[in-house]
Amino acid sequence: HANAATNRSAYGSETWVLGLHKSAAALEVAKRENASILMEEDHETKYEDFNPNNPDDYIGLSLRQSVHLDQSLSLAAKVQHEFKNTVKRYDRGVKQAGFLVLYKTTMPAILIELGFVSNQKEEQYLASEKGKAQLSNSIYEAFASYKQSVEDVNSTVQGTDPKEVAPKETTPDHKTPEEPETTNNSKENSTVHNRNKKTYKVQFQMSSKKIALEPSNFKGLKDLYVYESNGYYKYTSGEFDTFDQANAHKNKVRASGYDTAFVVTFQNGKRIK
Repeated sequence: HANAATNRSAYGSETWVLGLHKSAAALEVAKRENASILMEEDHETKYEDFNPNNPDDYIGLSLRQSVHLDQSLSLAAKVQHEFKNTVKRYDRGVKQAGFLVLYKTTMPAILIELGFVSNQKEEQYLASEKGKAQLSNSIYEAFASYKQSVEDVNSTVQGTDPKEVAPKETTPDHKTPEEPETTNNSKENSTVHNRNKKTYKVQFQMSSKKIALEPSNFKGLKDLYVYESNGYYKYTSGEFDTFDQANAHKNKVRASGYDTAFVVTFQNGKRIK
């Protein structure tokens, strides 16, 4: 989006996530953004009687998205980092408000305000080929960084069973107590094959804070695991030998309320692509 303000000297970029308003000013920004829905035909039905001028309607709207707040904030922070450090834009920060364009998304979502068209100098920059290239490239780099952090494969797994320990990585010449020395190539290949066996789990949630692996904390889901990646705890359910088995379990996890659950693959106790 492009921003605007009655103060024509206002400038800089800011990124918003869906959430409770931190200030009266944030509420007013959201009201102005959302007022455009009133120009649409049949907006009462389409937006379930949402009134962009009623502060109470924003509370329910923002609570719908709380499950994705941490991820949205992470992506928003990366966008602002790129704007500030790559193209030297004035950083107006990451903010929260009840934007209808982020409503009902089932994934992390952000709203980027590239700059102020009410500021003549900034309007010229936004319309220029240089400005468009710099800003779009910054957004791309931020998204690529976020995607990499979410899909990071260098992560260890912790299960609900205290006896379960992630397999220790070994090199081909390392012998564990269960691996008697042998010159039989087929035996060695069999041992390596078992150690490298892939398993499949269903990932359904991530959080910046660690949550106890109790079914009551995860809508009754059982067979829970957690692995850590780039400062986030990622939660999975089930462990299966085949993708099809995990995919069937994924549908059950989604039916329990985690509608963005997906299958992930592990090998040697680490997530892999």
